Amino acid sequence: MTDTRYNTGNPVGSADPRDRDDNTKNLDELVNSTNSTSHPDRQGVPRKTWHGMEQDFQAAQDDKEVRYQRFLLSSGYVGTGVSGAIEDYIAGIRLTDLNQIIRADGELWRVSASATLPYTTTGAGMPEGGKFKTVGDGVLRQELAAAGGAALVGGALQLVDNVADLVTADWLKMGEIVSTNSYHGGYAATVPGPVGGCKYLIVPAGTGIADNCKFIDLLGSAGQAMALFDDNTVDVAQAGAQSSDSLGSQHAALQAALDCGAGHVVGGGRLYKTSEQLTIPSGVRLSAIDIDMSACAGGATGVSLSGDYGTAHAVTSGGTRGTRIITSLAAAQELQDGDVVRLQSSDIYDASNTNSKLGELNIVSEVDAGTGAITLKIPLQSTYITGFQIVKMTMAEGNKFYDVGVFSSGLLENTHTGILIKAASGCNVVNSAFNRLDNRAVAIQDSMYCKVKSSLFKETKAVGTGYGVSFIDATQDCSASDCSFEDVRHSLSTNNTSILGGIPRRILFKGNSVTSSARSSGGSMGGGDAIDTHGAAEEISIINNTVVGSTSYGINIECKSAVVKGNTIRECQAGGICIRNESDFDGDVVCSGNRIEDVATLGIYIYSGLRGTTAKYRSATISGNVIIRPGSMGIKVGYETGRVSGVSVVGNSIYSPASRGVLITDADDCVASSNIISNAPDFGVRVENSKGIAVSANAVSLADGAESAGIYVGGIGSSISVNGNVVTSLGAAAARGVQFSNTITDSMITNNIVAGTTGVQLGPGSGNISANNIE
Repeated sequence: MTDTRYNTGNPVGSADPRDRDDNTKNLDELVNSTNSTSHPDRQGVPRKTWHGMEQDFQAAQDDKEVRYQRFLLSSGYVGTGVSGAIEDYIAGIRLTDLNQIIRADGELWRVSASATLPYTTTGAGMPEGGKFKTVGDGVLRQELAAAGGAALVGGALQLVDNVADLVTADWLKMGEIVSTNSYHGGYAATVPGPVGGCKYLIVPAGTGIADNCKFIDLLGSAGQAMALFDDNTVDVAQAGAQSSDSLGSQHAALQAALDCGAGHVVGGGRLYKTSEQLTIPSGVRLSAIDIDMSACAGGATGVSLSGDYGTAHAVTSGGTRGTRIITSLAAAQELQDGDVVRLQSSDIYDASNTNSKLGELNIVSEVDAGTGAITLKIPLQSTYITGFQIVKMTMAEGNKFYDVGVFSSGLLENTHTGILIKAASGCNVVNSAFNRLDNRAVAIQDSMYCKVKSSLFKETKAVGTGYGVSFIDATQDCSASDCSFEDVRHSLSTNNTSILGGIPRRILFKGNSVTSSARSSGGSMGGGDAIDTHGAAEEISIINNTVVGSTSYGINIECKSAVVKGNTIRECQAGGICIRNESDFDGDVVCSGNRIEDVATLGIYIYSGLRGTTAKYRSATISGNVIIRPGSMGIKVGYETGRVSGVSVVGNSIYSPASRGVLITDADDCVASSNIISNAPDFGVRVENSKGIAVSANAVSLADGAESAGIYVGGIGSSISVNGNVVTSLGAAAARGVQFSNTITDSMITNNIVAGTTGVQLGPGSGNISANNIE
């Protein structure tokens, strides 16, 4: 039968029979339907059916029961006996609260909501006419939620808030795993989120040495808690270190984290204070931590890494440079292939620096324990005569400092060192920052294959030191690259500090940026050369760096051998590059492809050492450099107190020097060739008191108004050749193209072109020749 509705839309109260028919059918649906919870009335408005109202009522009752159960659970079930003990069911037990329970028939029961409290049991049997309901798993859930409740579930991970709660917990069992939310419960509120949480395995007492990090002694239970660090990584907060300006030194906790045996120690990017040196074991990586060492004593180091020095044994033969076999019977008995050794003696490398004793690192390739013969991987780099010794080194290896900051208070002369890497191999400092460490920011001593990279150095300027990266003693094959230095007295330095001696060798300083090298913070030392090597060093490479605003020279070379290449130097308060051999050994230097602009004095200056040395450069090449607007001369070779020799000044471009383009003085057997010297106001090339000098193929243009010579040879000299140069003058006709003074002998001026000058002036000296010049 079809269910027809008229749906006339007539207002309420209509007497229309059709509306009455619709009303009858709607009422039948609303009262008797069991399929729908609502039905539209004659006006189209949805109305609840009787079935729908029953469903809503039951849902409301269920919700009340759930909330009631939650209330009971949160309140905690208790028994009716003494101190909340659960009693067995008998007649006469009086219950006064809904969360009281009794035991009957192996179940736990509570009074139902229908019972009127207080209620006394009848003893007729549960559920006493519906007055009681079984509790079910409510008690179990309550016990699981309590401290130690996870112990009820085999193998479950238990949770406590902090280490103090862990130490005093009396429910721990051997072999359980417990997790802490943080190390210090209250401390978590001082930083973003809980820190220092960790998983611990409960182990027997004495399993490890209690250090409050890897092993923690338990007081509430027998045994120890052994930390289970994720991925062999420990956060210093898991050792109890706290990061807060209001707290003091965290040295003990920080050191515990470093010593706990984890391969990676992290700080979560937080700042921690220490009042003592931190010592990092070999192979440990330290990252994402800032260390404030302001409270450390003067002369302290923030973080120290060091291998071990063995016993020094005398070497009885084979100390000649270049040899690979030495003899030491005592040492041979404790050495094997692959060992690193330190070779040292009391022989002085640089007489002006008594710390600069000969010394180097080497690697053993073969040992004959019977004869004591030791074959070295690298030929000896020095000749050892007095007190020649060999020392077995146990090198720290593989450490990495990544995203580490070390800072100090900024007080002048705090003589703090940020990181010391000593007797180490393959250890790196990367993406780190150092500030206000007046001694050395990073010091690398007696180490090999170590790198400092992509790090920031600021405000390091103590009297006598003030070094950004310092390579010390027998350090070799190490580098500093892609770093930024601001207000540091010497960004790079090679040094000799210990009574053991040793010479830094094969050090690379590449791609760094140096801004405003600092003046020393006191005393008479004044400005600092941005990049500085001392005399006792060899094979130093300074490549592709940028120096702006040095308070002295941009680059200062005092060592025996160096390469200075591709650097940009601007606006220094002294000169651009200074080169002098202050060692006691002849050497070689190359200075090429550098760009020097707007320095206060000399563009490039090369001369013999000033500290009593007799050593010279066997060869020195100054080539391909561009020097713009130097405040004095473009290039100066030689110094009045000591002669130089073997210097080649080739292919350089010098623009608008304040005085001479190139000066060669007190020199022997030098060359100035193929240079461009533009707009020189006072001599393009000048040679003084020299012999065996070749000046050839240079292009010299004198500045407007210049009255001096384009090329001038003066003082007492001989065997000077001025050949194939072009000299032009933009100014006074008094300017000479090429001029010899009266005391020059056995020299020649040939094949030069001089234009706009008074020509060539040979001078009256004997044996001079002038030929083929175009005037």
